[in-house]
Amino acid sequence: MSILFLCKVSVGLKIPAGTFRDGFTTTGASGGAQAVKVIVPQGSTWIIENSNKFSDITEIIVENGGKIEIAKNASLILTRASYITVMPGGSIVGEGTIDITNSSAGLSNYNAGMIDCNLLKIEGGGSGVDFMNYGTLKLNSYKASTNGTTLINHGTIEAVTIDGNNNTNIKNGCYLKTGKFQFGTLVMGNTSEAICEELTGNGNDNNIEMEAQSMLTCTGKANLYRTVTGPKKRALPY
Repeated sequence: MSILFLCKVSVGLKIPAGTFRDGFTTTGASGGAQAVKVIVPQGSTWIIENSNKFSDITEIIVENGGKIEIAKNASLILTRASYITVMPGGSIVGEGTIDITNSSAGLSNYNAGMIDCNLLKIEGGGSGVDFMNYGTLKLNSYKASTNGTTLINHGTIEAVTIDGNNNTNIKNGCYLKTGKFQFGTLVMGNTSEAICEELTGNGNDNNIEMEAQSMLTCTGKANLYRTVTGPKKRALPY
């Protein structure tokens, strides 16, 4: 029998030291400082063996030395205005799924540590969300279907497939490598690099913007039904 022990903090819950396997749900009333926060601190490993769902305003913070493991066929589901923050040295790993619905109500998701899982999915309603990567993001699949969603990379992204709809965006400021590469618009920042095996068309004449000294390499089939501009002398603001 497992017993739930969660340490109360001023704005939420802290996962205890050691290995934690229990599930729980939280709800919040408003964003920012009033958000319900679930903190995974150094020395804590939270193993999600089934799907855990967070609704309303919940920020999941993985601190330096903290870890979330998502088992195969399990999901970390973020609904309404819920979002994740992975600090340097923190990690979310496993063969499961991170499922962001309702585009976190526009609240940005942030990774400065390591995310290494099967699927990152951004779906549902809303007007889009920024998923910002300043660390390492390794995925079997990235799928974005919420219009206005932007994947912003200032670290390293490695994926088997990146699959965004016609109205999703990618802004790459560092290194990105994938097999299938589909998106609405793509901005390649100054000195950035992206490598893909297949650059697919999406039916729209969406732009690819290349800043100075950026490189986009396709080792296989490339569909360039797009407007490609550049190089630009100044970095775009993102």
